[in-house]
Amino acid sequence: MQPLTWMDIAAVAVSLAIIVLVSYLVDLVKRVSAALSEVHSALLPQIQSVLIALEKAADAHARVADAVEALIDNDVSVIVGNLNKVSSDLRDTTGDIKDKVRKAQGLFDAAIETCEAMIAVSSAARSGLTGLAAQIAGMTAGIRASVDFLTRNFIKKGGNHEL
Repeated sequence: MQPLTWMDIAAVAVSLAIIVLVSYLVDLVKRVSAALSEVHSALLPQIQSVLIALEKAADAHARVADAVEALIDNDVSVIVGNLNKVSSDLRDTTGDIKDKVRKAQGLFDAAIETCEAMIAVSSAARSGLTGLAAQIAGMTAGIRASVDFLTRNFIKKGGNHEL
């Protein structure tokens, strides 16, 4: 037999190191696999319950989404149509009101002119015609009272001078 060379010894040492490393890695893989198996068995029921809850929530969400879509398709289009009609009616009513205000403005302008004329006449009457008119009215009232008195007492009673 030949003596072992450094290369032979190094090859044996590397082979032993590889065997030790492989056995360590096999043991590590077994332990990791066991740990993963424990985690899997511990978490699987929780994961399944969470997935079931998520599935129920997704179903509920889909039902709500369908209901909202139906509401939008049915009611919102009707509401929008009604809002458009109300808006159109409001525009028409506003136009009618504007026309009536324009027509009433002419009446208001005429009333203002009439008031201004009455103020002018009243002012003129107060300045000179009022006194004369009051005197004429007073004289007319006095003559009328006298005529009434004379008619009642002298003509109807046959000229009796009793008062």
